[in-house]
Amino acid sequence: MNAPRSITLLLAAAALAGAPAPAARAQRPPGPETASRNSVAAIVNGKVITRNEVETAAQYQLMMIQQGVSDAMDRQQKEREALRKGLNDLIDRELIISEFERMGATIKPQYVDEDIRRLIRENFEGSREQFLLELKKRGMTWARFREQHRKSLVVAAMRGQATRNVDFATPEQKERYFRENQDEFREEGAVWMRTLAIPQLTGDAGLTAEQQRTRQRKLANEIRTRLLQGADFAAQARAYSQDSKSASGGDWGVVQRSALAPQLAEVAFSIPVKTVSQVFEFRGFYYLMLVEERQPGKLKSQAEIDELLDRLVQADLKKKAMDEYLAKLRKKATLVFPDPELRPPDGPAPR
Repeated sequence: MNAPRSITLLLAAAALAGAPAPAARAQRPPGPETASRNSVAAIVNGKVITRNEVETAAQYQLMMIQQGVSDAMDRQQKEREALRKGLNDLIDRELIISEFERMGATIKPQYVDEDIRRLIRENFEGSREQFLLELKKRGMTWARFREQHRKSLVVAAMRGQATRNVDFATPEQKERYFRENQDEFREEGAVWMRTLAIPQLTGDAGLTAEQQRTRQRKLANEIRTRLLQGADFAAQARAYSQDSKSASGGDWGVVQRSALAPQLAEVAFSIPVKTVSQVFEFRGFYYLMLVEERQPGKLKSQAEIDELLDRLVQADLKKKAMDEYLAKLRKKATLVFPDPELRPPDGPAPR
C-alpha cells in the first residue's frame, strides 16, 4: 500500500478520536468564517471541543461542498450542516471516552503498542522508521499519535460493549426489513430520463461570477415553473439546454444505473416517475431532470438475499442499540454549545 495514503487514513482516524493532527489543519479548506477556529464549539462534561477540531472532522465534506456547490447561500447551509455533523461525531466520541474513564477502565499499554505495530506491518511493510518519517512530515509526534490511537481503541471497545447483547435477527425482523427495503436486494436497475442543463457561468463581462450564477439559477427555476404548469420538457430542453442531450430534447434513452454519475443516479432513482426534479447542481450546470420510466432490477437469488439480510439487519440492530446507548450518555451529560452557529436547534444556550 502507498505509504503517504496509508498514514493519511491513520491520521484521519486518530483525529476523529481526539485532537486534530497539525497536517490536517494545514490542508483543511476554508469553512464558514463566522467564528474563530480557536473558539469553543462545545463543552462535553467539562472537556472542550474547538471549532478547529470540528472543521478537521468535517474536512472531507467541506472540501466536496467547496468544489461542488457554487450558490453562496446553498453552500453556506451545506457547510453548516457538515460542521454540525462533524461536531455531533466528536461529541459522541467524547461521551464514550468520558464513560470509559468514569468506569475506571483501562487499555493495557502493550495492547496499544501491539496494535500500532500491526498497523505498521500492514501499511509500511514493518518499517517503523518509515512510519515515523511520515508522522514527522505531518507534524505529529509518536507520543501524540499513540495517544490518539489509544482513544480510537477505547471507542471501538466501548461500541462493542454497547452492542454486545444484540441478538441474531429474527425471521420477523428480516421479513420486515426486506419488505421495507426491497431495492437493496435487486440487481442494477435502469431508467429512461431527460435532462435540461443551464450553465452556471455565461462569460458575461458585465457580471461577477456570483451574479452570473444567480441569474442562471433564476432562469432554471423559471423553466421548472413552466414545466410544472404543463410545458413540454423536450421543447424546453431544445430551447434552453446546453449539454450534449439538448438536440434530442434532453433524452438519454434507457441507461443502466452504473452508467450514470453517482449524483445523477441518486436523482434519477429517487424522484417519482413523470415528475420534474428540483434544480440541482452538477459539473458547472444547473440541472432539471424528468424520469419517463424506471425499471427496477430483478431480485437477487434467494441465497444472496438471505446472506444480505443476515448482515444488514444485524447492522441495523447494532446501530439502534448504539443510538440508544449514546442517547443515554447525552441525557446524563453536561453539554454546552457556546458557538451559536453550531448549536443544535434543541441544544442548551451558552453559559
